[in-house]
Amino acid sequence: MKVTDVQAFNLANRTVLVKVTTDEGIVGWGECSPMQPPVIVAHIEHTLARLVVGEDPFDLERLVERMFVTPYKIAGQALAIAISGIEIALWDIIGKALGVPVYKLLGGAYRTKSPRLRVQHAKGHFAARGSEAVSGVGGKVRFSCRESARRRSVRR
Repeated sequence: MKVTDVQAFNLANRTVLVKVTTDEGIVGWGECSPMQPPVIVAHIEHTLARLVVGEDPFDLERLVERMFVTPYKIAGQALAIAISGIEIALWDIIGKALGVPVYKLLGGAYRTKSPRLRVQHAKGHFAARGSEAVSGVGGKVRFSCRESARRRSVRR
């Protein structure tokens, strides 16, 4: 199996998605930290893609080191963020090729239940935004505003 294409997508200057395609038709997706999306996309398209295309995605450690070492003169946080998106996509490809979820490749499940999210003094917009963020990843949200905490703040 060889990588045939690497693409980066700037989503409304909020985050960057990375799509890595193989000659066997397996597609892996990764996400980069939302810092400087245009710079991240440029790093992926102009510097890093050529280092990965034609390579075996199972050679992950070698590829990551190559992406860090080869463009050493432009090293920095933005480059590391770009590399992370490609690395996540490569892990996705490996998991799909083996028929195993990525979390199993990385050591198995840590939690069997979603952690409880506690938000105190959240009002309208902020509570709704928190719910959106967690529901987008399939988690459950339970908002618990303690009545006693609210009463204490009113008394002062």
